[in-house]
Amino acid sequence: MSIPRRAPSDCLTATMEEEQRIAWPDMVRLGTLPPGRSLESEAAVLPYTFTSDYRLEGNEVVIRRKLVSSNPALQALLREIALEYDTVLSYAPR
Repeated sequence: MSIPRRAPSDCLTATMEEEQRIAWPDMVRLGTLPPGRSLESEAAVLPYTFTSDYRLEGNEVVIRRKLVSSNPALQALLREIALEYDTVLSYAPR
């Protein structure tokens, strides 16, 4: 059973944050970490911000990503964020 929609639903702003830690063995030397990214909507109708940051803490790579958006902005933004997940970390034996 479904209830017919009589008016568009309003979606509130959402914030999504994630932090990933990737540990590397001591015998592996990491190459250059990718630069972080910062994306911001230029259109008031599609408000969003996305930031990412890569840093090295000991033998761990710490990856942080934060997305603040409203629902209409997600489709346009997901294409850009998909590029972030294609980032490759380089490494070589020590």
